[in-house]
Amino acid sequence: MDHPMVTQIERTGDPKDMKEPEALVVDAFGNEYYEGDILIEIADEVVLKDELTHDMQWLLLKLGGVEITA
Repeated sequence: MDHPMVTQIERTGDPKDMKEPEALVVDAFGNEYYEGDILIEIADEVVLKDELTHDMQWLLLKLGGVEITA
């Protein structure tokens, strides 16, 4: 006999009470970001930090960008 949650996962692919987090919005490049993600804000735009190379992160911060948390 399986646990009810195991049966639910096998049937639907997800636990009954588990919901996928909803994106807050998208960044300047169309990447969805979620609460707690780190963004770089510059010139009234935000960019998801994890999607940038280290060099691009450095450059945006050097040009006046600010790291914020969604």
